Amino acid sequence: MDWMSPNSRPHSTLSQLGRTNHVTEFVPRMNVSNSPYSTAAFQSLAKKFEEQDHLTSVPEPVMQSSSHSTSPISHDKLNSSNGPVVPAYHENVGGTTYFYQYHTAPEPNGESQQEQTPTSSSTEYTPYPGKSDNSLFMSDELRNDILNKNMLTLLQPDPSQYPNLPQEVDSYHELYPLEPISNQVLHKAHLGYQASMYKATHIKTGVHYCLRRIHSFRLQNTKFMSVVEMWKKLNHSNIVQLKEVFTTKAFGDNSMVFVYSYHPGSETLLNKHFSIDQPGYLDPFNNDKSTPMPYSYQKTNILRHQQNNKLPEPLIWNYIIQLTSALRLVHSNALACRSLDPTKIILTSKNRLRLSCLAVMDVVLHDSNSAINHLALVHHYQQEDLTALGKLVLALACKSTVAVQRENISTALDIVSRTYTVDLRNLIMYLLTNQRRSVTDLMPMIGARLENTIKKSKTLTQHFH
Repeated sequence: MDWMSPNSRPHSTLSQLGRTNHVTEFVPRMNVSNSPYSTAAFQSLAKKFEEQDHLTSVPEPVMQSSSHSTSPISHDKLNSSNGPVVPAYHENVGGTTYFYQYHTAPEPNGESQQEQTPTSSSTEYTPYPGKSDNSLFMSDELRNDILNKNMLTLLQPDPSQYPNLPQEVDSYHELYPLEPISNQVLHKAHLGYQASMYKATHIKTGVHYCLRRIHSFRLQNTKFMSVVEMWKKLNHSNIVQLKEVFTTKAFGDNSMVFVYSYHPGSETLLNKHFSIDQPGYLDPFNNDKSTPMPYSYQKTNILRHQQNNKLPEPLIWNYIIQLTSALRLVHSNALACRSLDPTKIILTSKNRLRLSCLAVMDVVLHDSNSAINHLALVHHYQQEDLTALGKLVLALACKSTVAVQRENISTALDIVSRTYTVDLRNLIMYLLTNQRRSVTDLMPMIGARLENTIKKSKTLTQHFH
């Protein structure tokens, strides 16, 4: 039986079919002779299509090869879609038969319209106004601290201000001075050698480091490298880790460079608590020697000043715990700090202390006197570390660097006895004695304060995680 040619189809039927908007399924078929549809049947179907005024868009037929379309149309497939279904329309194009099936438009006031239209309650959303406090976000203080450290990390030097600054030093570039570079001969930081500090960026990794330069240092031998390797293995939360040591002539002389981890925004303990630039700071022990005063008057003046300007004792104990923890690691690895003073201890964050400039004294002294055996004298150096720790705690308790001088120690200890607890005074007295001492012996003196410090640290860690 012949199919009706598409060219003979009425124009109104084609235009009406062009407005169909739902296509669900088609089944191509090539066995035209076995089709159950006749020309008369197709004409009757075309008249029914003319009565469907709600059909609006043109369906896009999907072509399928005739070799895969020999099965008859399944009645279940033709009626598997939702809503009323119009009988399939089919046509032959280029020897391939296409079948289409269309949905009728939903009733404007019927039950299906109610099912498809969402309820008003499901579309009514109220945006979350947020909270006025900082419970869900970082505080302004923390945000400003992060932004300030990022700004300090990205600082670039002014070429006109530092014309002699090299572009590259070994594997580092973008050098930026972290402290004023002094040209004075009397400014000697390490046993007669001038020192300066720079921020630098590693060329390959892009990581920022701190470079400690020892000016005009001529290397005589490399025996100290074994000690440097021991320092590089130390990793502690209260130690500025040493990365590498090398010599260079990039600065125009023979310089020794120590590379450490970089902590932006840090300040020394001297600037934090003993700086004369602080408002209202006055060293009570630094009196005018030209004006003689009675001892009782001087002591009363010191006590009066101490009551109004003393550091909180929990803060001092916090410093003691951090310093003893770092010294315990250093001494257990057969090393000594040898630079435990307020100019070499830095605060990298709120009350976080770190020992800096480590290994510098070992290298400088090892080179200046090669006959000195560092391993044989390490115990002596460790005893000096404990004495330096006692003087540092005494200076913090009196808030004076002059208090640790020999002529002022007895007065300073009396001030500590009147101002702080007996435990702090006993700790200072133990560290300043001449007997053999050990960092491990300080643990019972610290007592439960160590546990409280660990608990606070874990609470702070949980807060940020």
